[in-house]
Amino acid sequence: MKRDLFRRYVWLVDVIRNARSITYEEISELWKESPLNTDHSPLALRTFHNHRDAIGQLFGIRILCNRSDHEYYIRQDGAEGNETKLRVWMLQTLSLSNFSDADGNASDRVLLDITPEERHGLAALFEAIRSNSVVSVRYSEVADSSIRRSDVTVEPYCLRFWSHGWYLLGKNIDTGKLEVYPLVNVLQVQILDSRFTYPENFSPRGFFSRYFGVDIEDGQDPQSIRVRIKGDHRQELRMNPLHCSQREVLTEPDSSIFDYTLVPSPRFVSYILSLGPKAEVIAPAALRTRMLNTVKKTVALYE
Repeated sequence: MKRDLFRRYVWLVDVIRNARSITYEEISELWKESPLNTDHSPLALRTFHNHRDAIGQLFGIRILCNRSDHEYYIRQDGAEGNETKLRVWMLQTLSLSNFSDADGNASDRVLLDITPEERHGLAALFEAIRSNSVVSVRYSEVADSSIRRSDVTVEPYCLRFWSHGWYLLGKNIDTGKLEVYPLVNVLQVQILDSRFTYPENFSPRGFFSRYFGVDIEDGQDPQSIRVRIKGDHRQELRMNPLHCSQREVLTEPDSSIFDYTLVPSPRFVSYILSLGPKAEVIAPAALRTRMLNTVKKTVALYE
């Protein structure tokens, strides 16, 4: 495939995903201003459909058309939408490996906060999940101020990309418990010959909906948590919800109160504290006291 044609495919997928729903005419106008289009010519309808078909055949990303308003979209919800997101991510990752410009290699101007270790074993785990194969995982962890290596046999339930990293959720065969393993710590993955039965009633999305990110080890029940967000940051939360349970329950001129139903893990507390005076926990009282005590300890360091 020619490099410029591949770039066109990536551009078209990005435009439609970002717009969520867009007409061919709007796509053609955007193409006129694209840096890939040196002569600023419109995108021919036949070319658009050829690109659309090629993207579907080569990458499995379906560009659908809403016949009622003739707008094109890529499904981003439900099981099909989740699979599409994965394919788009793979397409974008592949496009980075081909990144260069007319003046030469510009890869040093694309910064990725991902270490090679985070990708270690990813392909093997994809295959293990597809075939319901048990895996042997060797990983490192910090214990008692030292780094320790451990081996564990796991039934891989799902992979989750969260907060700039990949995580494996699986059942530890020795303990029978569901555990999360960050791939940044994984040293080796070996697919074993044995198979396991994936629970029919298990929903990865439903399982993680109780928690903030991948913090699943607190052993607590989800709570209704209300946080007052001040200033412009509430618009950021409207565009990018912090959690799937997020609801804006009160809107005032200079602040809003957001409601969450989740386990208030240490990472959730750290995130709220990282917002400084922009965020204030309103309820429950126990979490508010917990936040206050943490702030007091932090202030004491500077007194």
